[in-house]
Amino acid sequence: MRMKIKDWILVLIASFMFGVGTKYLFHYLHIKSNAWFYLLVPVVMLILYKLISKEKWKDYGIKNLNSKNIKLGFYFLFALFPIALIGRLLDPSFDVWYAQQNNLLVFSGLISMSMFMVLYVIKEELFERSLIQSKLSRSYGSFLTAIIVSINFALLHFYFPRVGLNHVVATVISVFFGSLVIVLLYEITKSLFTTIITHLVYNVIIIWQMFLHANNMILAEVLFWVVFGILFALTYKKVVGEIKKIKIKVKLGYLDWVFILIFVLVLPLVMIFL
Repeated sequence: MRMKIKDWILVLIASFMFGVGTKYLFHYLHIKSNAWFYLLVPVVMLILYKLISKEKWKDYGIKNLNSKNIKLGFYFLFALFPIALIGRLLDPSFDVWYAQQNNLLVFSGLISMSMFMVLYVIKEELFERSLIQSKLSRSYGSFLTAIIVSINFALLHFYFPRVGLNHVVATVISVFFGSLVIVLLYEITKSLFTTIITHLVYNVIIIWQMFLHANNMILAEVLFWVVFGILFALTYKKVVGEIKKIKIKVKLGYLDWVFILIFVLVLPLVMIFL
């Protein structure tokens, strides 16, 4: 089923607002932005989208949590282990660079970032799952949606730093594969709260791992990777089994490909250079 033009527009607006639109909106309105204001934007947009589309809250992933989804959320969390480990092995200096960029060399900075991570993750999940993915997956199927949402999300993490461009590229690649896992989790559960929990727990434990690495706490970091690896080994078959249940086939028209090109490439590139 091809997406309606109205939904194409809503998805592109949501992606733009997630990327740079919110920043420009606050600048235009002379609002001193903070994490709470950034969270308010997708909440307001979600209410407006619901009114425009006349859909139910569950169509945006907002429904009660259940034990099965919570369990799946942790299985998919553990499935992120090889992505995190390979990223660190291929770019071993990334952790120190990132810690320096984000004040993670001191414990107070670690605690502060862990707390603010709650707001940032909720904001990201509202944009990516409720406002974008929920509309794409109805027309494009789970696997294609996972790919195009992950490319778009990963490219929105790209920027041109003064130093450390290789680290930014490594971030984009890691974000792409990590996003695939979260997107597929949402496709299976259709639960926003499940992906929020998984995304948040992963981000928090990874910044703690970065803190350990940047401060040369070798024993603690080794223990972290061993435990993470064991949990992955015990649960990855369950994740694979769930993913195999997803249907792949989807028919696309010419306009669908035009929209996908705009969403995954044109719009992110425009926002990178804005």
